[in-house]
Amino acid sequence: MVVLCAGALAVIFWVRTRPAKDVRSQLSRLPVGTGSIAYVDIATLRRSGIMSLLEQNSVAEEADYRAFVNATGFDWRQDLDTVMLAFRQDERFILATGRFDWPKISRYAKAAGGACENSLCRVSSTRADYTISIMAIRTGVLAMAVSTDRYAARILTDTSAPPRIDPPTDPAWLYLPKAALQPDEKTPAGLGSVLGALAASEHAFLSVGGTVAQIEVRLMADCAEPGTAEKIATRLQDNTMLLKNLIAREGKAPSEDDLSGVLTAGQFGYRDRQVTGRWPVARKFLEKIVQ
Repeated sequence: MVVLCAGALAVIFWVRTRPAKDVRSQLSRLPVGTGSIAYVDIATLRRSGIMSLLEQNSVAEEADYRAFVNATGFDWRQDLDTVMLAFRQDERFILATGRFDWPKISRYAKAAGGACENSLCRVSSTRADYTISIMAIRTGVLAMAVSTDRYAARILTDTSAPPRIDPPTDPAWLYLPKAALQPDEKTPAGLGSVLGALAASEHAFLSVGGTVAQIEVRLMADCAEPGTAEKIATRLQDNTMLLKNLIAREGKAPSEDDLSGVLTAGQFGYRDRQVTGRWPVARKFLEKIVQ
């Protein structure tokens, strides 16, 4: 979440994102049956010059992370360029690009009680019966997996499957398949209304983009029928108005430094089978999240 929000903040100092073909190449490596997918262009964040906002982030205080950095010399703030995280049921798959010292990583894996063979290292996960497998696909590209399959990272070496989705060009995005568009008891009320409205679509993208003058979260959802897209856009607009009314009844006003200000500013539309939306985001809200 911190990395995604930091990627969003990078849009304030907008620079060109990586070519779409690089992202599509990574997507082509994901296993069949992959569910939600998250992507962040860390290089954009680094070039933006806002890394100082993350210096106090808790990830830098984790003892395990400090030990890993000390042993391998790897620090994602300096060495990671892009990261793609995919979910398949209880499995996790990660594709990362950047600068990695494989000999140091393999030594660290062995020192942590793991084993390395044929360019693949395995380390026990904190989850019972799960293994973290790590593999250098080529220079600058690292594959990782958390799975009951001890060699699951090898799945990411295959590029035979063409990408089944067309991702946004924004530097940070989240892909949600139909199965993921179902709110549960842990979903905040306002966000739950958004997901509930999108449940009738086939899949959706939430991304962060915009210009120096205006940062925004963007929605792009595809539907099977044009009529469905119109109904979803109308429901999202109605839910936004309902949220505004509920806040007003409590004698409050939406605040730009919390989620209420973001959700009540939503604007939606549709074209043919696609629903679109945008939520302007105040910089102070993003700064509050990453601190």
